[in-house]
Amino acid sequence: LLYRIYTAKPSEVRKICGIILDTSSITAGMLLAGEPGAMAFGVYLFVIVGNGGRYGYKLMRLAALFAFVGFSLVVLTVPYWREQASLSIGLLLTLIIIPVYYDLHLRRLVDVQKRLADYSIKDALTNIFNRRYFDQQLQLSFDRARRFGDEHFTLVMLDLDHFKQINDTFGHDVGDKVLVEAAQRLQAVVRSNDVFARYGGEEFVILLARTSLAEARTLAERLRLCISEAPFVYGEISIDVTVSLG
Repeated sequence: LLYRIYTAKPSEVRKICGIILDTSSITAGMLLAGEPGAMAFGVYLFVIVGNGGRYGYKLMRLAALFAFVGFSLVVLTVPYWREQASLSIGLLLTLIIIPVYYDLHLRRLVDVQKRLADYSIKDALTNIFNRRYFDQQLQLSFDRARRFGDEHFTLVMLDLDHFKQINDTFGHDVGDKVLVEAAQRLQAVVRSNDVFARYGGEEFVILLARTSLAEARTLAERLRLCISEAPFVYGEISIDVTVSLG
């Protein structure tokens, strides 16, 4: 516990001390009361564990541990609680169930927040970055270049050739499949620290950090080959796709 307090952030120390104070004072009250009226302390004991807004979800398990140990001590030492075995067991189970519920709820909440964050920066069809995110990163790159001077970057823009003809000939469903596969092929070539985004329609753009023009040309050639070297096949449909880059 001392190590936990020592390594905690300043904002968490007060919360940890609050958990200790609440639990110890309630346990002491129940030990001193030892009467049916002490049930109020038992109710409050697990209510504070569920008070995630006060302690924060990250400290829920610590609060639950203190409450569980404190109430277990009460059950073992106070005759009233030993006699009320069913009530004591029910309260102990509650002390376990509440933090588990909050933990599962938090995991779901974090997952939803992550998906919402992805929706705001990812293209729904290709699952690569969208234009909004790209524009933000481009502005940051400009800002860094102005500030540091030697922070250069390069842009590669590419367009699938005659994409309208693909849609008109094979339908928009096949056109969407071509866009998805093209994004996957390009993603396999693009470096992990580059920003690869769908700029609009059949247009893609790549922001290359700390990349010279010669290095960008080399990458652009690899991108061109990854699209044109093999046809896009969907059942009996085979489509030769090429790209224009600049």
